[in-house]
Amino acid sequence: MRSLPLLIRTAGWLLLFSGVLRLAGAALRGFGGSGGGLGLAAAGLFFLALGLGLRRGGRRLAYLAFLAAGFAPAFAIGGLYAAAALPLAWSLLVIAADAAAAVALFIALWRAPRAGAGAGA
Repeated sequence: MRSLPLLIRTAGWLLLFSGVLRLAGAALRGFGGSGGGLGLAAAGLFFLALGLGLRRGGRRLAYLAFLAAGFAPAFAIGGLYAAAALPLAWSLLVIAADAAAAVALFIALWRAPRAGAGAGA
């Protein structure tokens, strides 16, 4: 069994961290009313699943994770202007984790293959 590139595993950890932050933020906001806690909880579960999938060896999943991590900071920045926004430092941690995961996945997925690596590697 071949190991995943370090950058993909790192992105998996970053997405796990982002998912945990989102779930904790949903608990802070509350799940009722217009606080947006349910949407944040759903996003948290989605990012937890992506992070676990990347940690288990899903290179194909890395392409989906790249798209999700690439668009997530835009939604998090939009959430800064919501009436029931999370604290600024909390939101900035989520944005930084998503952006770092997107950069790591971009580098890992579009890096030139190593010399001597087969087509399936």
